[in-house]
Amino acid sequence: MPDNWTLGASKSAAPARLLAGADGLRPAGEVTERLGRPGRAYAYDASGIRRMIVLDPVTEAVLGPEETSTADQPRYGTKAGDVMAYSAWLR
Repeated sequence: MPDNWTLGASKSAAPARLLAGADGLRPAGEVTERLGRPGRAYAYDASGIRRMIVLDPVTEAVLGPEETSTADQPRYGTKAGDVMAYSAWLR
């Protein structure tokens, strides 16, 4: 069974409204996400990990989340800047 769903325009914009009021979340600027699409990112840093969500700059639909190490973590064999996980969402 496919792991996908389709949202209407008003529901697609809802995450942007939710993110605007989230404590600790900050705008991280314009980015190009993993599939090469332009986006607007919001980030939250905690425990050596940057959690970021990328939104379409026009529709505000979620393009995908990403987690990146912000510090070397020898226990896990990662260095600052290593991508820990990401997803690319398609409509």
